[in-house]
Amino acid sequence: MKDELTNRMGMFDTSLKVLNSEIMKAVWFKQPPVIFTTKVGLTANAVAALKQFCKAQGVSTLGSAAQKAKEGAEAEAAVNTMAAALVEWFGDQNDQINLAKVNLTPTDLHAMRDEAQKNQMYLTLDLANDVVAGPNAAQAADYGITASAIQLVQTEVDEYAAVLSAPQSSIAQRKAMTDNLRDQFNAVEDKFVSLDNLIQQFGTTDAGRNLVAAYTAARIVRDLGHGPTPVVPAPAPTPVAQFAAK
Repeated sequence: MKDELTNRMGMFDTSLKVLNSEIMKAVWFKQPPVIFTTKVGLTANAVAALKQFCKAQGVSTLGSAAQKAKEGAEAEAAVNTMAAALVEWFGDQNDQINLAKVNLTPTDLHAMRDEAQKNQMYLTLDLANDVVAGPNAAQAADYGITASAIQLVQTEVDEYAAVLSAPQSSIAQRKAMTDNLRDQFNAVEDKFVSLDNLIQQFGTTDAGRNLVAAYTAARIVRDLGHGPTPVVPAPAPTPVAQFAAK
């Protein structure tokens, strides 16, 4: 979240903290104008909802990316095992064309871009299925190339393909939420403006004036997004030339 919005959230929290402190709450809670009490509750609820919105906006890509990594690792392991069996099979059959199609190291497969990697995985499955459907299926079984083994690989690859676009979709969702974020903050700010308009009515007593002053001070947005400004040491004084007395 941008520093500006983080600072505004800090102001919202501080303002509510002032209002709900034991001393200040005694001044306004269920006191005329009683609509102020209602609006403080609505404002607190709005701030809580805004925090949930911000939390969702901040983590929306994490779960999808982690899931993609998990499924990708499992699919790679399964495909690499099947590809190694196919390398042996095609090598023994002197089928150099198909051998070249699957003769990749695990590093080669892992380094591919998503779409190319997915295509390579399905190519490996297609070649394995062709072998099992061919006249030498019984012999291929000795290499571990069987329908049941292929099905296990198919499951892993399909699960990976299903989540492959999830991070991109999540990023798009996050962008839409970010675009809406400022509107969400402004809606909460409107609720505080209502409190601004009403709180002045408590300023007829010393306790009420203290409430108004403390709340007004809390409503200032302060820059909390960065650490303290470093102190720059003052330059050393320029030496003064010494002259001998005449």
